[in-house]
Amino acid sequence: MSEGNDQLSPESVQVRVEEPRRSCPKGSTAAAFHGVSQEALTYYEKLVVVHHNSNSSLSLHFNLRQRSHCALVYYEDANSDEQELAYADLLYCYSLHGGDVYIEHGYLFDTEDLEQHPMGQVFLESCQLANNELVDSPGIYHSLATVIEGEFWLTSRKRAQISEHSTGHKDNTTLIFFCNKAWDRDTGQRICVSRHKVKAAKQFVRG
Repeated sequence: MSEGNDQLSPESVQVRVEEPRRSCPKGSTAAAFHGVSQEALTYYEKLVVVHHNSNSSLSLHFNLRQRSHCALVYYEDANSDEQELAYADLLYCYSLHGGDVYIEHGYLFDTEDLEQHPMGQVFLESCQLANNELVDSPGIYHSLATVIEGEFWLTSRKRAQISEHSTGHKDNTTLIFFCNKAWDRDTGQRICVSRHKVKAAKQFVRG
């Protein structure tokens, strides 16, 4: 999976937010990203993304307190202009001036992603990944919530993918990945996993 520019999927997408927060989270970079005051932003604890097509609809429910629940997001590849799926871990959800809903998130990478990046290839020379393993990378990003296409779960321990319920993914499986490595995109070196990934893993283990 790879990352690119914001792009809506061909389906009709509706976004709903619930449980507004009383204050701006201390770790959020949204105000600086948009060039606004914190008063212009409203943060929410829950996010619902509904996809409608000619045959059915799919509802994806995210509780932003549950860090182990992550999103598959669609982006347009900057080089090929083709849509690609990327792995995103959700940090915060907010609206700007009561309008568009955004997610503040990071990215995770699988082997295919790393192979397409020169420094990712350097990383893979010393760290081989399992099939259901993702790698963390520093960086905070802001995207419209409409780019969310599916969901997956993150843990720190190696687990097989299991089939429980439909997630909108083409094979209708519940995707479970583990993440206990991180890489520096400038050097290709292994670095420490960020603290919010550790928190996500602990939440998943507690169930």
